[in-house]
Amino acid sequence: MSSFHSVSMTINGPAPIILAMFMNTAIHQQVEKFVGKNGRQPRQEEYESIKAYTLQTVRGTVQADILKEDQGQNTCIFSTEFALKMMGDIQQYFIDQKVRNYYSVSISGYHIAEAGANPISTFDGRRKANPDR
Repeated sequence: MSSFHSVSMTINGPAPIILAMFMNTAIHQQVEKFVGKNGRQPRQEEYESIKAYTLQTVRGTVQADILKEDQGQNTCIFSTEFALKMMGDIQQYFIDQKVRNYYSVSISGYHIAEAGANPISTFDGRRKANPDR
């Protein structure tokens, strides 16, 4: 895997699924390289090493901005609570797997501002409109 390649996606709603597919594809590609070089499938410990190396070196960004979807475009496919939990779970996975060069959240303030709010008024307005949130 080259450290010079980076993949960025602007996909929001389906981001977690596409991100998982992307990471698994990167791992699969590295396993295929191993097979081509060694003429055999990797043993379990070799596979784990390939997986760890791949996750630690993959580079890119995914725009998984639930605030933009909810506030700026009103196009959420998941509830805000579920989407934020999923984002937190992805961050925890990245921490656990030492994924350091891939950014799983890119906040798009442009769309929220375009909808007429700045970040402070967005959160304050949501709290007043939905005090239970």
